[in-house]
Amino acid sequence: MKLTSKISHYDSRWPALFVTEKARIAKGLGTELVGIHHVGSTAVPGLAAKPEIDILVEVSAHRNEPARDSFMSALGYVRGSDLSAGHHFYRRDVDGVRTHKVHVCIRGHGQIEECSDFAFF
Repeated sequence: MKLTSKISHYDSRWPALFVTEKARIAKGLGTELVGIHHVGSTAVPGLAAKPEIDILVEVSAHRNEPARDSFMSALGYVRGSDLSAGHHFYRRDVDGVRTHKVHVCIRGHGQIEECSDFAFF
């Protein structure tokens, strides 16, 4: 697996890639889902960035992690190490290149505000 380290010029397709992935993810999160947000540098129009779509999923609780892990796996994601209590991480690679990162955080987690502040800077 090749990690993306190259910074690319802004790509006007990034917002559409997020919208497509948001719809795919939303289908499997049920009543725990609070919101899905495009965060990170690809969410900022005109900003050069690593071409990896960062997605923040806000949930009310982590009640059914095994089911969510299975659902995300079916979408091509691999669960990584939890980044902190209440903050789960998934990644998706296509042809050995990282394309998406998904952070799933419980409502009120500090990462939500941090990610949102960057995206809306």
